[in-house]
Formats: sequence, C-alpha cells, structure tokens
Amino acid sequence: MKAILIEEGEYVELNNKIDLILKRLEELSEIVSSDDRLYNIKEAAVKLGIARQTLHNYIKLGVVTEYITKGNRIYFTQESMNKIKARK
Repeated sequence: MKAILIEEGEYVELNNKIDLILKRLEELSEIVSSDDRLYNIKEAAVKLGIARQTLHNYIKLGVVTEYITKGNRIYFTQESMNKIKARK
C-alpha cells in the first residue's frame, strides 16, 4: 500500500468534495426506487390481468407503446404498466 501526503488545506477540500458526492449519491438513491424493476412480457401480462398473447397483439397493433426492448425481448416498468391499466 502506498501513502499519499496531502496538505491540510487540500485534505479539507478533498473531504468536502467527497461529502458532496456522498450527498448526491443519497439523493440519486431516493430517486431510483424498487419500482424501476423490469418485468418481462409474461410477468407484465399476469400483473395486468391479460393473456400474454393479448399483450403481444396490443404491441403489434400499436395500442401499447410503453415498453423497453433489450435484444429481442420486451420489458415493462411498473410505471408503463400503470399507464396501460389506466387505458383499460
């Protein structure tokens, strides 16, 4: 392990910057909630109370546009499912 010598003034400045970073991380962690979980199409269909094929059809017809694609897979957030439910 190597030691780094820091003058007192530099230490205080560095410590203040670290405190600001930690505060910002806390703020960001409050913004990101457990509701940011992604649900696959099967899970989303179950939560929405519709058949998986119905959800596929809604996407194909453009009725549902609130989804995320990763590769060839489709995912939904809780927020996007709430928007879909509101339209039902």
